[in-house]
Amino acid sequence: MYLILFAIAFAILFALFKLTRVYSQWRDKGVPYIKPIYFLGNFGGNVLRLKSFETLTRECYNAFPNSRYVGLYQFRQPILLIRDPELVKQITIKDFDTFPEHVSVFTMGLEPLLAKNLFNLTGSDWHEVRSTLSPSFTSRKMKVFFTLMAECSDQFINYFKESGDGVQVEVMDAFTRYTNDVIATCAFGITCNSLKNRDNEFYLMGKDASRISGVKMLKFFGYSSCPSIMKLLNIKFFGVDVDAYFRNIIKETLRIRRQEKIERPDMINLLIEAQRNPKNAEHQMTDEDITAQALIFFLAGFDTVASAMTFLAYELAINPDVQRKLHEEICRTSGEVTYETIKSMSYLECVLSESLRLHSNVPFVDRRSTKPYTIEPVDPSEKPVYLEKGTVLWLPTCALHYDERYFPNPKKFDPERFSEENRSKIHQGVYIPFGSGPRACIASRFALLEVKLIVIRLLQNFEIVPNAKTAIPLIPDKTSFNGLPADGVNLVMYLIILAIAFVTLFALFKSTRVYSYWKIKGVPYIKPIYFLGNFGGNLLRLKSLETLIRDCYYAFPNSRYVGMYQFRQPILLVRDPELVKQITIKDFDAFPEHVPVFPMEPLIAKSLFNLSGPDWHEVRSALSPSFTSRKMKLLFTLMANCSDQFISYLNKSGDAVQLEVLDAFTRYTNDVIATCAFGITCDSLKNRDNEFFLMGTASRFTGVKMFKFFCYTLCPSVMKFLKIGYFGAKVDAYFRNIIKETLKLRRQQQIERLDMINLLIEAQRNPKNTEYKMTDEDITAQALIFFLAGFDTVASAMTFLAYELAVNPDVQRRLHEEICRSSEEVTYETIKSMSYLESVVSESLRLHSNLPFVDRRSTKPYTIEPVDPSERPIHLEKGTVVWLPTCALHLDEKHFPNPKKFDPERFSEENRPHIPSGAYIPFGSGPRSCIASRFALLEIKLIVIRLLQNFEIVPNAKTAIPLIPDKTSFNGLPADGVWVTLKPRSTVINML
Repeated sequence: MYLILFAIAFAILFALFKLTRVYSQWRDKGVPYIKPIYFLGNFGGNVLRLKSFETLTRECYNAFPNSRYVGLYQFRQPILLIRDPELVKQITIKDFDTFPEHVSVFTMGLEPLLAKNLFNLTGSDWHEVRSTLSPSFTSRKMKVFFTLMAECSDQFINYFKESGDGVQVEVMDAFTRYTNDVIATCAFGITCNSLKNRDNEFYLMGKDASRISGVKMLKFFGYSSCPSIMKLLNIKFFGVDVDAYFRNIIKETLRIRRQEKIERPDMINLLIEAQRNPKNAEHQMTDEDITAQALIFFLAGFDTVASAMTFLAYELAINPDVQRKLHEEICRTSGEVTYETIKSMSYLECVLSESLRLHSNVPFVDRRSTKPYTIEPVDPSEKPVYLEKGTVLWLPTCALHYDERYFPNPKKFDPERFSEENRSKIHQGVYIPFGSGPRACIASRFALLEVKLIVIRLLQNFEIVPNAKTAIPLIPDKTSFNGLPADGVNLVMYLIILAIAFVTLFALFKSTRVYSYWKIKGVPYIKPIYFLGNFGGNLLRLKSLETLIRDCYYAFPNSRYVGMYQFRQPILLVRDPELVKQITIKDFDAFPEHVPVFPMEPLIAKSLFNLSGPDWHEVRSALSPSFTSRKMKLLFTLMANCSDQFISYLNKSGDAVQLEVLDAFTRYTNDVIATCAFGITCDSLKNRDNEFFLMGTASRFTGVKMFKFFCYTLCPSVMKFLKIGYFGAKVDAYFRNIIKETLKLRRQQQIERLDMINLLIEAQRNPKNTEYKMTDEDITAQALIFFLAGFDTVASAMTFLAYELAVNPDVQRRLHEEICRSSEEVTYETIKSMSYLESVVSESLRLHSNLPFVDRRSTKPYTIEPVDPSERPIHLEKGTVVWLPTCALHLDEKHFPNPKKFDPERFSEENRPHIPSGAYIPFGSGPRSCIASRFALLEIKLIVIRLLQNFEIVPNAKTAIPLIPDKTSFNGLPADGVWVTLKPRSTVINML
């Protein structure tokens, strides 16, 4: 239960870490930033209806008044808010080639029409469509549109004239109906008169499609921050009816105009003309493109232009002096309002510009980088800020327009700021109501003309005055993107619940989408359990790790590989010995690494097992001479002393000894490593609680430590974040102090001892490569990994071998005879000459793998080429993890007939060449095989010889036949150990 709870807690913490680590981006870059709220970023106040979007943007802008930029977060998306007009100009104009894109809110898979419109297009697609559409917004074309606009403005004025004197108007509704009519006629070729026909379908559909408030605003944020989730959940921005309505309008309009050869001075006609006579022969505009551009024209001009008219009418109402001066300018023109007369009205231009400054259409303009970019410092307080490809920037119009450094007394409505005399003093990067640079709004001329025309027509016919319902000052709606009315108070709780559900779904999606990895690649795979992968059975103590690996291995008997998942980590399990050989030897350059184990532990991180690249190569080269035959002979003497202590302890009683051999062999391997690696004498069978042995058992690979191993393997960053160490501080300090004191003593007193420490000191003193200098930390790291690798694993190998000898007396008898035939003085050379001993040890290592798998990780892309028609090339990315399942390869009857039988003859001189080299890999394969395999084999062989010289190994009542592996163990040992009886022999061979 503890492990289950720990697994659940870990999964939650992992998801939290993955979702929240993005919030360190601006801190890491040294950019001043607003501290975010997890999941909501800096905009939770808007989602929860506490503040308007504009207010939040201005607060972020004003938080660091002396900085040129501010870091903030839109949910989990890092945003760089630009405060400096020069930097705005540089980004949007000078360095436009680096920032040529908006954030593409909608993708083809979600909203095809919105994805294909000019705002969302990128690269060459945007360039071609922009070039195609630009001629549609020239002065000549504006004159064409003016005629259609004028008809709509006449309908608008006539409607209110017919209503009598002193009409009270909610201007937002009225202007929305006017902009709807203008777009309907100018873009779609439809006449609506929405003030009179209040429920006409075009208006209702347009209102539904364009209003970004309430649930639609939450959807907008969803599309912006994680479109993949929106696509997965099939959440559409528009309803099906809205999408179908606009598609059908354009489809029918195009059909009728082509059939009847109708030409009308509207946007549809201009687009048909652009389609018929493309500016660039390579880009042919389709009917889908026409629909997309007409739709964005509608969406961009429905609410935003109506909002601009609304704010302007409000300012004229509460600023009668401005209204009076503007009315006088209008009266000075001829009675007939034409395109040219509007262009000539300079004060109208000032009034409109000031209204757009005071009430931004959109609170920000965005840009996204398409390549890395560095913001260079302009004063000593700054440092270069490196921005990766894909970085999102916001140019906060609502804040720049309110900055008193550029607009003194910024909240005052003062059209004189934009007079001919004053306008030139306004920095180009400060006033950007329609954006800046090549990606500024293409239809700004159209929008300005539309606003100016209706203001002129209104002031020609009416005086605009406040009434009892006029809010002075205006209070912006906290739920709207541009101050539109709220949908109701009850929506607050709905939005909170929806936001929580969205965050939960996002976490689930991010954590589970990895499980389609092997399916996409066409690799046969074992269906995983979310979060647990294919190893939940081991984590929950239902199966041993060896059993799970074998289950995966045998699931696809005809395949050369199998895909599986270690929690969320995709693993490729290799079944084919030839492929094993190819990966570990022939293509070693592509798979030169292990997956680092416990990288948060400094000593283990520097050990040979964990090192990679040049570091691994240098350390391996430095250590290799320590494991030559000559050096093994030196270490043999130390091993022999430990074996003497071991046999002497067992011989004390002179009678048969019942022995739990794993404990006994662990004490023996502890003593061998203590003396050979650390220069310490322990005699752990006699001194059962010696500190070195107890520290060693603290590192055992079982229970919680095994779970920690999986966690380190899967997500070391989380373990580092949570500061979860594999060793306690006591264990780490103990081993450090041993090596430190040993090195100090040996250097001071010039002591030389035939052990691993001495060999490492020698390697440090006489480096093979002058570029690599071994430090004392390196010596400690290598001595420690030598201990960890040889403590339990070698003792386990001895335990299984003793068990097999006990239950296979014929093998034991034959091995004993070989030992007896050797010289009475057992030396390093005599051990090397014992061929049957070699076969017995090899067969035990086959039947009982030290480790259930050997891993490799790719350092570059790699392709597994097919070898028969049923396969296809498998492309592996850099960083792909491959497992070579020793515990399954060694028991595969294709390579080892009757694989569960203990049969040393498989490894006889005659039979050994028939074993595929990639099928038997107890110590790994290739350059990254175990560097200390010679040492381990010598240690095993020596103790087996000494045991059989002195004892016969037999089963007893406690011996489990067959062995039942512990489900929590990494190497398949029984939970209660392995029991045998040692019966003393009458004739004993002496040891040198």
